[in-house]
Amino acid sequence: MSRCVVIHLDSATERLPLIENIRQKMIHTLEVFSAKDGTDWEKSNKIAKIHPFEKKPVPRGHLGCTHSHIDIIHTSLKRKEKHTIIFEDDCEFKAEVLREDLTKYIHMANGLGEPWDILLLGGTEYVESIPTVSADYTKVGRFWGAHAFILRERGMRAALKVFHAAQKEGTFLLADWMYNEAIRQEKLVCFGPTDPFKFCRQKAGLQSYLSGKLRTYREVPQS
Repeated sequence: MSRCVVIHLDSATERLPLIENIRQKMIHTLEVFSAKDGTDWEKSNKIAKIHPFEKKPVPRGHLGCTHSHIDIIHTSLKRKEKHTIIFEDDCEFKAEVLREDLTKYIHMANGLGEPWDILLLGGTEYVESIPTVSADYTKVGRFWGAHAFILRERGMRAALKVFHAAQKEGTFLLADWMYNEAIRQEKLVCFGPTDPFKFCRQKAGLQSYLSGKLRTYREVPQS
């Protein structure tokens, strides 16, 4: 059984066309999850809110982002889902990408020699990665951009484990950090497309509800 979810802040109506585009690419029914805005965890005295390296409180939007991811994981585990596909509502698929392209990409990842726990459909940046037996895939040790990926059960449980361990130490893991720490600490296998923008990316020109800035991408000069 698989579950497909997009995290959507209800007030972000400018992102509804992006959600519809995601829906058209998926073979599974797309659930729209009303994103947490961070208020609940900001008020809670049970949630440690200190960034592990910056040593200052994490902004409300980031609290809400991680809260949303954790709620989705909890529900998926309760439902005994084997796979959970998670999108954030700023994910923009390339127009030429077909449903069949994604299905083939997911299927072929099963032949890379290692069972994967996290399969990225895209990323903003791969910070640590190594080649695989296929030129189409890279093995990712650390990435930024948790806007389009698939979690298997082991990946879901590992994410919860490292988040709660950080909480016990008095620190808060942002969503990207949570998955990266799960990869590092629990030795998860994470694959992604060698070109992180092969299928999708976070849409340029949108205002981020986390940073308040307009998202831009530096164009790579053509050789």
